Amino acid sequence: MKIRGLALAVMACCLFAGQECAAQARGCDYRLITHGADNAFWRVVSKGARDAALSLGCTVQISMFNGDLKAQQQAFIKAVAERPDGIALSLPNDELFDKAVTAAQAAGVPVIAVNNDDSRGEAGNSRLCYIGQDDEHAAYSLGLKLIEMAQRKNFDIFSAKTVLFSELPGSNFNNKRIAGMARALSEFGMQAPHVVDLSRSGEYSSAMSSYMDAGSAGLIVVAIGGAVAEYLGDAVKSSGRKPETLVAGAFDVGPRTIAAIRAGYIAATVDQQQYLQGFYSVYTLWLYGKYGLAADVDTGRNVINNSDELRRIEELSAENVR
Repeated sequence: MKIRGLALAVMACCLFAGQECAAQARGCDYRLITHGADNAFWRVVSKGARDAALSLGCTVQISMFNGDLKAQQQAFIKAVAERPDGIALSLPNDELFDKAVTAAQAAGVPVIAVNNDDSRGEAGNSRLCYIGQDDEHAAYSLGLKLIEMAQRKNFDIFSAKTVLFSELPGSNFNNKRIAGMARALSEFGMQAPHVVDLSRSGEYSSAMSSYMDAGSAGLIVVAIGGAVAEYLGDAVKSSGRKPETLVAGAFDVGPRTIAAIRAGYIAATVDQQQYLQGFYSVYTLWLYGKYGLAADVDTGRNVINNSDELRRIEELSAENVR
């Protein structure tokens, strides 16, 4: 249901007429239930949801499960039984939530996907819409930028290796980002990426650094999750590789990732503007309850690598907006 322009226009109208919207929405109760954790990334999502709820005069209860998908599923089922006005749910797994979401919709509880969607979208899960990054396209865009940077360093791109560091193998966002990077590499006739599972690693930095030998051949490395990305700069720094033989990319705009870009250890990252994921989730549930409107929203695929963009992100990160 890609009526993004209409939905965003209605949201904008609500923001300019906040008192009227709050009066109309008073008493509504929403839930945000995700696989995330209490970290810098998810605190921004949470602030977006709380800000939207505040502007509408309603409440939002936020639950994070630190990758424990079974606990997340059980919390979702329990929340449905409490009959809130709507639930925003991350879908990191293609099968675990299907029946529960269908049952929720049948019980009259609207459900939208946030941050992570079913890999087949609405064909795979009956959620009303998806609010989050188009992970495949975002990874493709990042891949093209990193290849361009590698060419500027005079890499022999046909012999260059690409290593992807994964924090949550098998998850939907992980698989889509791998596919997007592979698509970019394939278009240039480059080798398929090598994927490294870091889910059992106790120390991300040293684990990643061990894959960056000091050889002279060109190497592209990408942290395809925000948690791993926060340690990529340290890994590059300790690897001993010469800067002209390595290009590093990341996802998300965590504080350590931004610092590593400024220091020159990471070349670029993708900003998914996660504040919008929390904010639009609450507003979309309100719009659906009032008007029956629900729209897919791609919250961001912008590749960040210049000082002006970094400065604005740094200014807002203290407010948990970026």
